Amino acid sequence: MKRQKQAQRAKMPAKIKQNIGRALKIGSGALLVALLTAVFVLVVIMSEPRAAEGVLVTDQPLLPAAPAVNIASADELEALLASFPEPVLCVLPGAGLTLTGGSCYDTAFEDGFARVAELRYALEDGGEMVLTSIYPARASSLMERDGYALIGATELAGMEAVRMSKAGSIRLHAQHSEAFYVLTVPEMSFGELSALAGSIQRMHMTGE
Repeated sequence: MKRQKQAQRAKMPAKIKQNIGRALKIGSGALLVALLTAVFVLVVIMSEPRAAEGVLVTDQPLLPAAPAVNIASADELEALLASFPEPVLCVLPGAGLTLTGGSCYDTAFEDGFARVAELRYALEDGGEMVLTSIYPARASSLMERDGYALIGATELAGMEAVRMSKAGSIRLHAQHSEAFYVLTVPEMSFGELSALAGSIQRMHMTGE
């Protein structure tokens, strides 16, 4: 009888440890689910067309097809700006980055065409930064996200933006009432990325 009681006492700590282990696993699982849910909500909020400055992005009409515009330097930038119906994501004058080329073209969307403006800038380390502006703003699905994972939030040209990455590349996505904006750069530190993002603005043909 005494041996049975001793055996039962010896088993109790093991059971307690087992229960604690199960509780920790359940708690960790719940925390992971909560984290994934928060990330999913952030992605949805930043990816879906939404109201900004009192204007619904879903109200923007599609445009008639227009000839593509291709430029090779900053001297031709005005021609590209004039071909896009809303402000275009550009580098601030005097920021020290060289515009190496750009294009503005139509692509099929819904029952008509969306318009995409791309500007390419040479970075000091030999890499390239691409600034993309998409009209209408609800056409964010035209920017493929394959392989990119959400890693945080930041700002781009005064807009809230999500920060995404994949091997060798980082992107900032910003939803605005006027257009959907994207910055794409080679992999770099957050400080370097913030410095680049701080040199960017949305620009009209008049520079406003």
